[in-house]
Amino acid sequence: MVQSPPSGCVFWSQEWTCGVFWGPRDGLPRTVRDKKSRFRSAWRLPGALLLFLFTIPKLYEVYYPFTQDVPSIHRNMDVIIPALKPTCVSRHVLNSINRYLKPRRILVITADQRRCESFTRMASGVECLIEDKIFPNLTHAHVSRYFRQAHGMKARYDSDFGDTRAGWYFQQFLKMGVSQHLPNLSEHYLVWDSDMVILRPMEVLRGNKTVVQIGGHILPTYDATYRRLFGVAPASYYDNNKQKSFIAHNMVVYKPYMRELLENLSRRYGDSDSWPYHIMDQAGAGVGRESMPMYGFSEYSTYISWVKQHYPESQYILPSQRWRRDPLDIVNRLTHVIGGPSDAWQVCCPQPWMLWLNWLIGFDYVGFEVATHHTSVSKNLKAHCNFEET
Repeated sequence: MVQSPPSGCVFWSQEWTCGVFWGPRDGLPRTVRDKKSRFRSAWRLPGALLLFLFTIPKLYEVYYPFTQDVPSIHRNMDVIIPALKPTCVSRHVLNSINRYLKPRRILVITADQRRCESFTRMASGVECLIEDKIFPNLTHAHVSRYFRQAHGMKARYDSDFGDTRAGWYFQQFLKMGVSQHLPNLSEHYLVWDSDMVILRPMEVLRGNKTVVQIGGHILPTYDATYRRLFGVAPASYYDNNKQKSFIAHNMVVYKPYMRELLENLSRRYGDSDSWPYHIMDQAGAGVGRESMPMYGFSEYSTYISWVKQHYPESQYILPSQRWRRDPLDIVNRLTHVIGGPSDAWQVCCPQPWMLWLNWLIGFDYVGFEVATHHTSVSKNLKAHCNFEET
């Protein structure tokens, strides 16, 4: 029969062991009670962190969307998304637009019917259009052929996945040209890049004003092309004495303004559908740093600058940048500070904890561009990023 233990002792290996326990690693005496206590204490903080990292993002994903009001004005708006192919990012993008904007329709523009069917299965309210059927006399092949004639070898640019710069220009023309050629398009429509995931309800219209996001690249080639097209410098915006661009991967377009802009561009040729050729003529037509047709035009900078110069009262420009191009940018910056590579953390498919982290920081949306914009991504990751969902 086991008797009551003496003070400070435990029943160990068929006898009472009192005072010390001889550890197998270093032979130092420890009480059994102290060892258990230290073990529990050592795992208390890591365990709490693991619980925090794995449960809070899931609660954000499930609960947060249903606690926020979406402005009803968005329900009458269409969203335009040119997209190369359906991927795991596309699924998140489409569902985040439905969740946080609740538009009338999401109009995806892609290359063929097979990809259209994949997009329409990803989310409700998605309609799909074939890119070569938007313009009456302009296709991807037309843009590619004319661009090479206009700029020769300067136009030959291959990304990691063999895409050509003609496709990059063509998708910009689509965002602008739907204002002329898409029947029943809403009077205000939202252009959205296919790799930007929304994290919270966003205000894209404030009364009668369009909300303009700031941030993104500032390239001299964009400004130079704008000057050649319109004869004036593009509009600028400063945040804390630092210039910010309008290339924020989305914009709200007012159809009458976009049509007026395109008519202005077409006057040189005397044809209402000639403006894409005028843009291709002027993109990279300069010398030196201004002669880079690979980066010769931005639809976002062009439209927002033109409206700011002609109808400034129609815009509300946000005072600071509220989005991030890379979901793990802050992690990469910290890794670089302690001596690691600046792009050590790279991902293709959005994960709940990444979205939660950027939501917690306060961003409205975040981009997943690693597949096409990071040249240092490993071959295995590139192959993974480049898959198509079916």
